[in-house]
Amino acid sequence: MRSDSRVRTVPCPVSYANSTLSSFNCLIHRTYQADTIGHQWPLEWDLQVLSTRIELPMLPWIYGLSSEVTMTQSTAETPPPKPKQTPSRSAKKWGKEAWEVGHTSVPTILFQAQHRLGLDSVHLCILLQLADFWWDSGRKPFPTVALLSQRIGLCVRHVRRVLKALEEAGFITRIERRAPGRGKISNEYDLSGLVSKLSGLAPEFQKVKDDARARRAELIQPAWARAKPSIQGASPPG
Repeated sequence: MRSDSRVRTVPCPVSYANSTLSSFNCLIHRTYQADTIGHQWPLEWDLQVLSTRIELPMLPWIYGLSSEVTMTQSTAETPPPKPKQTPSRSAKKWGKEAWEVGHTSVPTILFQAQHRLGLDSVHLCILLQLADFWWDSGRKPFPTVALLSQRIGLCVRHVRRVLKALEEAGFITRIERRAPGRGKISNEYDLSGLVSKLSGLAPEFQKVKDDARARRAELIQPAWARAKPSIQGASPPG
């Protein structure tokens, strides 16, 4: 077999398996033989494929940069570490450790309109517990009564009575669920009734909020910028 200046010795680190090194040597040997019978020199393409399979960079000696190089693992740059996120205002208020455990979103009108809705403390507590399990608008919450009882500290019978009262008042709808081979499992709870009641009260509460904001804005204006009462129709002094 004739020698060729394009065939170089390629040391391989010990960390690579013998099978990988053998496959690499066979590839070079087959490529060399193909070249000796007049075929186009395909070494660059073959090594690119091989380097992809065994996670090696493209060998620089293909481009004539060196007569002998050491094969190394992929030189793909390690992505920079993500910058530390600044804690949100809520995390600063409640504490980062407690906030990272989990949190839920509840409209403030549910608290502001508690009396208007006719909800006592237990009713509101049950609704908040159901809201904590309501992660997606397309998926209704389905906690067990036993879990609600454990969270609130009330007996199971008391929780059942409260759920029944909430359903009768139109805040929730209990949907029975059954599983094959298991029979009846925990109910789903549709909170569309509560959402509808809050939406009905929202314009009234929003108006009160806007009026209060307008009064505050008027109070912080300087005296000369405040609107003065009209005196149209007053008779001139005589």
